[in-house]
Amino acid sequence: MIAFLNWTDNNKLIHIPTAGANFTWSNKLDAPYFIERRLDICIGNQLWFDSCNQIPVSTLSKLCSDQYALMSDFHINYVRVASQFKILKTQTLHKECRTLRESCWSQKIIGYHMYVLRKKNQLLKRGLRGWNRKIFGNVTENVINANEVLRKIQYQIKQMGINDNLKKQELASQNNLHTALDMEEIFWRDKSIVKWSWKDTRTLCKISNIKSLTSSFEEYVISSRKWVNCNKYFIFGGAMSSSRFNILDELFGFNKVTTPFNYLGVPIFKGKPKNVNLQPITDKVGNKLASWKGYLLSFAGRAELVKSIIQGMLTCIMSVYVWSVSLVRVLEHTAKRFIWSGEKTKNKVVIVA
Repeated sequence: MIAFLNWTDNNKLIHIPTAGANFTWSNKLDAPYFIERRLDICIGNQLWFDSCNQIPVSTLSKLCSDQYALMSDFHINYVRVASQFKILKTQTLHKECRTLRESCWSQKIIGYHMYVLRKKNQLLKRGLRGWNRKIFGNVTENVINANEVLRKIQYQIKQMGINDNLKKQELASQNNLHTALDMEEIFWRDKSIVKWSWKDTRTLCKISNIKSLTSSFEEYVISSRKWVNCNKYFIFGGAMSSSRFNILDELFGFNKVTTPFNYLGVPIFKGKPKNVNLQPITDKVGNKLASWKGYLLSFAGRAELVKSIIQGMLTCIMSVYVWSVSLVRVLEHTAKRFIWSGEKTKNKVVIVA
């Protein structure tokens, strides 16, 4: 047993907890000769855990065999949410879509507010379904048919030669194909937003675009003979799943970073800004003031340093986060002590003539 545990540890395998019977094998003898042992176990690596959001393992009922069979039920991390009602951009671009929506929503329905809203959505859904079949039909089939018509016309031109009639037909068929392709692109863009967009955004980010971006980095290296230092770049996934985060890490080769971290001198963290999150900025300002203690600076020189350098350090961070009153007072007192006494911790009585 110890050798098996060492083998799993060396190969970075993780033991999955099993629900049900504690022992998976028995000799089926009566007491005192009855023996039970755990001979079956379920293990997996970290990649398997990252790609699955649930990996429950349980024992099945033992009927004829002397062992409890293990059953593993895993679910891939990709969760598809079925939408009951959806209006695609291909529909909103059409002029008659607005007329259809107004006609459905102008109907009077008696009832409470949620009932009226649900009934009007049902009417609009049925109206859009029939209108979509009538206006657009099958988008992919339209592209195939338009492409086939263009191929036939071009084949006729190849066999019979070009003339005005065939030229007009070719131009018209090309326009029809472009229209069908544009409509198909818009349709599949709406479909792919569910899979490839970031959370709470409408930015389309296909994996082909990411590969194109990495290839542009490689072309830049070849043309300029300057290497891209991947150690200086970081990728922050936020609420992204671990599997997708690992894919981006493999494509770019950049370092992965999690909160809290600094971006352009501004700390990035989760939740509402607290004193513990902004305290490093306050300490940095204090250390900067302490480093000027040994310089022979006049009152005007110290005031100019605070005005130009210290305020410049805090301009960006204070425009991003709302600071607490206590931290602002600490910064003010530290700056005042430095201006009047030359030290950040020493108070000086101000003599007014």
